[in-house]
Amino acid sequence: MVMTQFDGDAHQALDRPRARAFAEGRTLTELAHDLTTRKLPLAPPQDEPPTEADPPDDDTP
Repeated sequence: MVMTQFDGDAHQALDRPRARAFAEGRTLTELAHDLTTRKLPLAPPQDEPPTEADPPDDDTP
């Protein structure tokens, strides 16, 4: 799921959830469960522009 979402390899796909789990003080298993049950959405990295599926933050048309 993570590899597809971020168009990365397996190492990158594992690094992202590990970093997020660490930042949130959770285990990787807990985070992976939330990802696979879709309780936790995968968000694009902050340095990448949003796609059409991600609306802009402001209210301009």
